[in-house]
Amino acid sequence: MNNNEIILQARTWLNTPFVHQGRVKNQGCDCLGLILGVGRELGVKIGTKPIEEFDEISYSMQPDGKILKKKLDEILVQKKKHEAKPGDIFLMNFGSNPQHLGFISDYPSNPAFGIIHCYSQVGKVVEHRLNDFWFSKIETIYSILN
Repeated sequence: MNNNEIILQARTWLNTPFVHQGRVKNQGCDCLGLILGVGRELGVKIGTKPIEEFDEISYSMQPDGKILKKKLDEILVQKKKHEAKPGDIFLMNFGSNPQHLGFISDYPSNPAFGIIHCYSQVGKVVEHRLNDFWFSKIETIYSILN
């Protein structure tokens, strides 16, 4: 598996409706469901465990970002923002709470990076340019590739 395969798989989730704690392509997911679903479809393992074994559904619509970040730091490889590549996972802050996940993409028809994420305000999985506003929200970049 490589970064390009991650992006291609994530794009198959575009337009999946937003459903809090959803995990099913074309039926409904949230930002964590998108990450887990793409990882499941690609057979991603964290250590020896399939990525879906790290699923968590006890979070609210406004999850505790400190707990989320701690769990991600424990299981994924952390990178610096300037090292981000398409296929990496981002963790974004809203307010001062890290609570939103998605993938960095090689935004089509534009030389800039993009992001693929399940965005509740739009109501579905979307891909768009990673502009200055969105880039400023990124707290941490992670790789699921070993």
